[in-house]
Amino acid sequence: MTGTNKYFAFSKKSQVANGITGKVVTGFLWTIPNTSFVLSPEIYLGQGSAEITKKGSAHDPDIPADKEFQSTLRQRLTMGFVLRAGYYLTDNQNNLFYLLVGIDQSKFENKFTLSSSDVGGPVPSLFEKRSKILRSPIFGFGFERKFNKFKIGIDLRYMNYNAWGKYSQKVNVSNDIISIKFKPRIISTTLNFCYLF
Repeated sequence: MTGTNKYFAFSKKSQVANGITGKVVTGFLWTIPNTSFVLSPEIYLGQGSAEITKKGSAHDPDIPADKEFQSTLRQRLTMGFVLRAGYYLTDNQNNLFYLLVGIDQSKFENKFTLSSSDVGGPVPSLFEKRSKILRSPIFGFGFERKFNKFKIGIDLRYMNYNAWGKYSQKVNVSNDIISIKFKPRIISTTLNFCYLF
């Protein structure tokens, strides 16, 4: 954030948050004839809940003024495509280990607030909300086990999204300029339940 020709860097450090994403997945499993190798293309649609909030404050001695800033980044709608390539660990084809690659597209939302007080009293707060769709390749691995008419599995996925380029907003009352940039990175553990038709 800049104001009265001064620059205040609230934070450039990484932050960690936990969240739950619910997904609906559809696809099929194809066993390569006369082998224990399988391929499984899938598409999914889900809703994320991961959220990170950063708060910071700074003092501008030239006004003088105390400034407080809060920014919240949240993952919303998510969709994508995954290809699993696996190998049955047992002859009865009940235990499958697999690697996966794919592409994810998620909508991220950022809400930020700037409040400031000076010698003349409080300055009206600035609040703004923006959203943007970001993409990331998916890499991971997992294991699943078959039980009669259903399967249960667990996998680990890594997604490193392209950066949400820096955007700025000017506060008309105080002439402050807020510049924000994000680069989300998600490591997720997925629990899968599949009914076999």
